[in-house]
Amino acid sequence: MLPKGGWYGNDEEDGDQGLLVLLFDCFIVSLFDCWVVRSFDNIIISLLVKNCHCHMSVHIRYAEETDASILAGFQLKMAEETEGLELEEEVVADGVIQLIRDRNKGFYLVAENDNGDVAGCLIITYEWSDWRNGWIWWIGSLYVEISYRRQGIFRLLLNKVIELGAQHEVKALRLYVDKENEFAQNVYLRNGFKYSNYALFEYAELRIKV
Repeated sequence: MLPKGGWYGNDEEDGDQGLLVLLFDCFIVSLFDCWVVRSFDNIIISLLVKNCHCHMSVHIRYAEETDASILAGFQLKMAEETEGLELEEEVVADGVIQLIRDRNKGFYLVAENDNGDVAGCLIITYEWSDWRNGWIWWIGSLYVEISYRRQGIFRLLLNKVIELGAQHEVKALRLYVDKENEFAQNVYLRNGFKYSNYALFEYAELRIKV
């Protein structure tokens, strides 16, 4: 039974109006509760989607030709993200295939999860060192898919490189990074790399055309 005084009405004539006000208030509260619950559910779902990869195991393997389109896509995205470059898709696709087919040029490693999704990749190319009478491996084309970042994918790839390098008596691991990419530099420093005393130069007449 509605009260006669206060917010919902002061006399009998206000009773119906008070009932309407009360019902309206209940309706607004219900909508608010639904919005809060729905918003909370959406947040939980978003967090689950974002972190679902964490519950999957990831293994490292050599790339195969069936990976070529994915790897080429990674390189196109990396060039855009890190240097603002738009590479020629056909050139990159052919470059990926050439490397996969010819181990004398180098090799790709890919990180793959339980569902068969490729989470990231890198390539290894070779430099012969007469000073050390052995091979130096260069890490390049490192890319981790956005939804897999900050989950240790690079560390897994690097561990595999170190393992393979030890098997082949590699003398050193090197990589280069864009001077403006401080985030990547910090990742490398945290994973055991240090700044080299060498400066990298590139002959101007042979620069890539993009």
